[in-house]
Amino acid sequence: MVHTPKLKPKHHIFIGQLRVSWALVFLVLAAPTLLLTLVPAEDTPTNAAPQTVPHLINYQGRLTDNQGQALPDGNYNMRFRIYDAETSGTQLWSTTRCYSPDDGTTCDGTGTDQRVSVQNGTFSLKLGKVNALPGDIFTNPTRYLEVELPTPSTNTNTSNPDWSEGPFTPRQQLNASPYAFNAEEIDGYDSDNIAILDENNTFTGNQNIFSGNTDSTTSLQVQTAAGSTIFNADTSNQRIGINTTSPATALDVSGQGNFTGVVSGADATANNEFVTLGQLWPPWAPTTATV
Repeated sequence: MVHTPKLKPKHHIFIGQLRVSWALVFLVLAAPTLLLTLVPAEDTPTNAAPQTVPHLINYQGRLTDNQGQALPDGNYNMRFRIYDAETSGTQLWSTTRCYSPDDGTTCDGTGTDQRVSVQNGTFSLKLGKVNALPGDIFTNPTRYLEVELPTPSTNTNTSNPDWSEGPFTPRQQLNASPYAFNAEEIDGYDSDNIAILDENNTFTGNQNIFSGNTDSTTSLQVQTAAGSTIFNADTSNQRIGINTTSPATALDVSGQGNFTGVVSGADATANNEFVTLGQLWPPWAPTTATV
């Protein structure tokens, strides 16, 4: 038995294009048709500098009646929602496009006309323009778009549209392109918290530049181009090694070292080398010593 999704009898809706970054085309319904298409965005300069990802989705579609005829031209009230499931689930985002003094919560005919312009049955809008899309909304692969129009007699009302007929069913799963939002998140991590090298191959931070989740004897290493380790952080034993990958003490320097200032501690030691420049602390130690 072939299951035919039910649509409200008043008219059909053809959802045409969802444009963000790359191409993917899929047919989401067999009859009556609801078609969702992802198409490539305009070309981007090859060497463009990093930019903030715009939280907008260009959305285009076509409205027809039961005979397939385009609905009359005009400004239409519409609602769009994103859920985490095909049925029921949690609503993650919504927007109402109507004549409203706010973000569509109030549709009283005052404020700004945010209704969707329909010409020859087709319309185009930016999801997220009136009510912003959260930056982390596409960090999970199960996201579904729901579309709703008021009753036919209030489709184009400037105030108080009647939403009593409910949304079109089924919801349509969003695939591929909207997940370009995740590029700013990078697998769920906000880009503001990720260090990026500048043109001089350096980066700075105001808090913890490095913070490990797992201790290791080689948590952080600095190596020469030839692969020799000149700095090694051993977080398992809380040790730092200079020119050694296996520091035996809190600070283990292999080779000559130069200290300027006070070297403090009860057990200042060196292996057959002079300690110079400054003094050992406590004051019973000589300024220059051979160990």
